[in-house]
Amino acid sequence: MAQKRLSKLEAKKMFDKGYRKCVTCKKIKLLILFYKNKGRHGGYAYECKNCVNIRFKEYRKRDYVKKDESKRAKRYRIKNKKELLNKRYLKNYGITTERKMALLKQQNYCCKICGNKINMISGYIDHNHKTGKIRGILCGNCNTALGLLKDNIDIFKKAIKYLSF
Repeated sequence: MAQKRLSKLEAKKMFDKGYRKCVTCKKIKLLILFYKNKGRHGGYAYECKNCVNIRFKEYRKRDYVKKDESKRAKRYRIKNKKELLNKRYLKNYGITTERKMALLKQQNYCCKICGNKINMISGYIDHNHKTGKIRGILCGNCNTALGLLKDNIDIFKKAIKYLSF
């Protein structure tokens, strides 16, 4: 037999006496068996501690399944590293890994701004964000500097003026 729902008046009287009905197990329990929650009416959660703990145990079990899936995904990424890198370059910059390698070779494996030695891993593809045109391969520091100064020539001029003092 299903329990009937308490009226607001009955629930208030019960709460004043130190009891609350759990929305999950539908049992009337002492308020101390509910977690405190300032965002809820009366300052206590609507679900008893026992039901919350059961729900979180089930959630953590599902989370372990996700971790197994991520291990599978990690193995896939390791196995197909070159293919995935090629897809990323095509999607983000419209070039292949071979084109990046050709740009590196053309720049003599050096950063186009500072001249530090770079390779396929340490080199970043620099492109114009408005046109999408690739400008060259840069080291991490130069690429970050361009990004932080928002590719704005006026800001660069101000930085040069500042550094010249």
